[in-house]
Amino acid sequence: MTAAIIGAGFAGLAAAYYLSDLFKVTLFDLKGIGGGASGISSGLLHPYPGEKGRRSWHADEALSATKELLQVAEQMLGQPVANYNGILKIGQCINPGEDVEELNPDTFLIKSGMTVFPELYLKGLWQACQKRGVELVIQNIASLADLAHFDQIIIAAGAGIRAFPECRHLKINFVKGQVLTCVLDTPLERSISAKQYKALTPSKQIYHLGATYERDFVDDQPSKETAISLLKPTSEVVDCRAGIRVTNPAHYFPILQQIDPKTWVITALGSRGLLYHAYLGKKLRERLVF
Repeated sequence: MTAAIIGAGFAGLAAAYYLSDLFKVTLFDLKGIGGGASGISSGLLHPYPGEKGRRSWHADEALSATKELLQVAEQMLGQPVANYNGILKIGQCINPGEDVEELNPDTFLIKSGMTVFPELYLKGLWQACQKRGVELVIQNIASLADLAHFDQIIIAAGAGIRAFPECRHLKINFVKGQVLTCVLDTPLERSISAKQYKALTPSKQIYHLGATYERDFVDDQPSKETAISLLKPTSEVVDCRAGIRVTNPAHYFPILQQIDPKTWVITALGSRGLLYHAYLGKKLRERLVF
């Protein structure tokens, strides 16, 4: 049995990893591993995202699944792929669980939070996929007809989902997010989640500042001038990155849906890609088994 997965970001790699014991899996992505929005992610991972900080849907299972894949990546690389010191949240935190410590009325320490380093994580997870026989083809798939010879097709293409008419019935929106890489003036013990977050990087000298939420955008290219005007950094900017998030306008739930007898779609992870990608990969495997 064979499976084709369109998209080699977080969701595509997670699906490839979990399906690789059932299928001969081939990944298709013109930009390669993490070439889209996953590759520019700042890596904030915790179950209380958003301004209101409401605990996410299936948070425990999703966080556990992601931790499982983080461990897989770390075993492949022989080094950590994340900072596990928790995340400081500024703002609201509605119905916090035992993993949250209130420091003052608008500041919370999310002890279950972590900062994933996407470049390292994607590298380690891809190596684990390769070890399980997954192949990567650097190719743009413009039509599902190109993959008709596969037994199963999974679309995990991020914003590339717009190319497939089979997915036009899905109620999804597209939001451009830009992230600035800045010089770190004062050391950070942990990342800070706020309306404008500060995310640790593997380097102690720089951090990521983000992110913009641009609904009226022309393309997915970074605009340093626009990002600076929106994010208002207070330290030197050394880089600007941009990606397109796919969101569910009705709520924050991601979408895992079968669209025909042999085709599935994973989309609308929004800014919760790290939280949900592994969970959805495991759920897809369960559904294909039964």
